[in-house]
Amino acid sequence: MKQIDNYFFEDDFTFTEDTFHGVHLFVDGKHIYQDKSSMLYANAIGRACESCGAFVDVRHYTVCDCCREKKANEEYLKCEIVPQTKYLYSDLLDKFFEKDEWDYIYNYLEDQMTYDEIMNTKFEDFCIHPCYDYFARQIDIVDYFEDAPEEFDLESYTPILEIKNHIDEVNKLLYRHPVGYQPDMKKRVTISDEAWREIKKDVISELRNTI
Repeated sequence: MKQIDNYFFEDDFTFTEDTFHGVHLFVDGKHIYQDKSSMLYANAIGRACESCGAFVDVRHYTVCDCCREKKANEEYLKCEIVPQTKYLYSDLLDKFFEKDEWDYIYNYLEDQMTYDEIMNTKFEDFCIHPCYDYFARQIDIVDYFEDAPEEFDLESYTPILEIKNHIDEVNKLLYRHPVGYQPDMKKRVTISDEAWREIKKDVISELRNTI
């Protein structure tokens, strides 16, 4: 494998460049390109990570998994810390669970990690976000008259006040009854160091009992 600019290629990859009628062209043996970047991208098997230079699949990302994960963790740690809500979401596990119910985390530690990995794992690694009620979209009366003729004037429409009053009541009802919940990815929750040590202690104890 060889590298040209920020791309990686098979060892036997070659290309030529020439000027034809004043236009600089690049030829890879199969196609003709007017710019070098397009030619390199079309033939590359990978690209150099923009952060560390490691190999990255050229069709997917511009940074490697490690750098992408590092950046995501840095952004997560900048999130505002808030109390636990009724439901929580782990970005790492892609799981929803109830407050203080750490079974998914417990099972992940037990099934996916060695003793040393468990000892070095932090609660923050699971990227836990609070979840808040999700409500159906409020009704906007304007949406229901979008297809009305151009000459239609909503404000002079005789029953408009009565319709608005009914819609306001419906919107109040919708706001009182959530249809689900969703994570707030700009906030995070945490637990005490003691509580986290206890979780890991229980996992390690269970692992020892199975040996």
